[in-house]
Amino acid sequence: MYLGIDVSTQSISGVISDSEFAIVATASVSLATLGFGSPFVRNGDEVLAPSRMFAAALEKLLVALVEEEGVDLGEIEAVSGCGQQHGSVFWTKGAEGLLKNLDPNVALAAQLADAFALPLAPIWMDSSSTKWCRALEDHVGGPGPLANLTGSRAYERFTGNQIAKIVELRNPEFSVCERISLISSMIPSLLAGRYIGIDHSDASGMNLLDIKSKQWVPALLAGIAGRSTTGDVIKLLLGPPQVPYMPIGTISNYFVERFGFSPDCKLFPFTGDNPSTLAGLGISAPGDLAISLGTSDTAFAVVEAAHCRPSGGEGHVLVNPVDPSTFIVMLCFKNGSLAREAIRDKCCFPQTWDEFNKVLSQTPPGNLGYLGFFHPDPEITPPTAKPATHVFAPSSKRPITPSPHRVPEDPAVPHKVQVRAVVETHCLRLQHHARFLGVTSINRILVSGGASANDSILQVLANVFNVPVYLVDNPAISTNAAAYGGCLRAAHGLLCADKAEQIIERDGGVVLDEAELAKKSYVPYDPEIALKVVATPQPEYVRVYAGMLERFGSLEKISVELSQNERLW
Repeated sequence: MYLGIDVSTQSISGVISDSEFAIVATASVSLATLGFGSPFVRNGDEVLAPSRMFAAALEKLLVALVEEEGVDLGEIEAVSGCGQQHGSVFWTKGAEGLLKNLDPNVALAAQLADAFALPLAPIWMDSSSTKWCRALEDHVGGPGPLANLTGSRAYERFTGNQIAKIVELRNPEFSVCERISLISSMIPSLLAGRYIGIDHSDASGMNLLDIKSKQWVPALLAGIAGRSTTGDVIKLLLGPPQVPYMPIGTISNYFVERFGFSPDCKLFPFTGDNPSTLAGLGISAPGDLAISLGTSDTAFAVVEAAHCRPSGGEGHVLVNPVDPSTFIVMLCFKNGSLAREAIRDKCCFPQTWDEFNKVLSQTPPGNLGYLGFFHPDPEITPPTAKPATHVFAPSSKRPITPSPHRVPEDPAVPHKVQVRAVVETHCLRLQHHARFLGVTSINRILVSGGASANDSILQVLANVFNVPVYLVDNPAISTNAAAYGGCLRAAHGLLCADKAEQIIERDGGVVLDEAELAKKSYVPYDPEIALKVVATPQPEYVRVYAGMLERFGSLEKISVELSQNERLW
């Protein structure tokens, strides 16, 4: 059996699958129940989480699997998983000694009370590092050069910029730091009883890793070091980046004695939650596109290295943890379901999704030439300065109502036009912006999130992209995709580890350079996830949307400019 673990913002979840990858047990623990108060502390733009809480969460999850689900953890052959991306952990001097000498008779978190140089550390919600973002971009010549190196321009939540802030503002605490982990590398460090490196994929969400060489960039380490330390010190604190699919050892004696794990249970690096979700959904090959239609709309695509085009303006390129020859392109649009719901509640009576779909059907695909941009909140892709809504009439480059209001009130914009406009715009923007990052060939779309239950929206999506749209056929997998990705990655890691052993045996026990061995040991990742088709493209409407893309791009630029200055019109 395989154990996959997912440490998210508000909970920790575990999934156990059998050798055929059927889910046999799941458990979840709310981080708010662990005695640390809220799972995170907000102070203005700062958002911090107690590092020791994650140790308590791991222990409580394992207790739940044993006592509530009746799982024999001695049957677990391998463990992997993921953590919320970007979240950091600052271990204090001597902490690894604590990990190596844990007493199986004492609770894990209790033994780590003094293990952290920063008891509270930044997580992905923190947006307080703008000053250090700009400094890092300036250090390498701007957002474009930084994106070409690391896959993204500087973002406040990215860990490198958070480290730079801590070096400057909290130097006494930083000076006693022995190791810097991400949450995704903290959990396997606990399980292994020693520090484990950050995997290539999660490291590519730090603004510090060269996504091509998969090594730390000396110039960027120096850029975040400031005047009180050096890039070499930062490099030592981070440790070497870890190959995502190669084993990192076996589980420590603490977990063998306390929870009954086999001493032969192998550990594999944890990664970020978004890449692990893709692995859990079976998104592994170029041509695959996953779209989450939730509070925000997020798109993930697998792209060949030769076709990947990092952008200094938007989106992210991450190392793919299950295929070293490809990258994951990620786009996030802040205004997703809340924007759709705002139009539904204004334009549909009763305010239901069934009525929304009825109104949607009252205008043909293409919306008679109308296009609309609905931003109840400032957008991040592309970035807008403030909330704004702009609806454009056919053949016009001037919005009907240049309005800062959340929803247009002008009677010249009929309700049925607004309903179709918000759906078509949300689908067209996914197609338009994915192209900028090198996503040019798509074979299928896999959808998740709340709006994935709306067949009418999915039909527009199929027509815009001209590919079939799928859902995972097993709700237990889609609900636990990130943790399930840990199960699949653990099994995949065992295949790679077996191949590595065969190579070493073939070569008479001579161990290759670690990077060369990892390269030769890779086994293609190709899980079989049952999918069902929920929408197929309709040729007559595919042509309509193909003809709208160019105008969409030009009108989106106008909408962004208007968000900066409504007086332009």
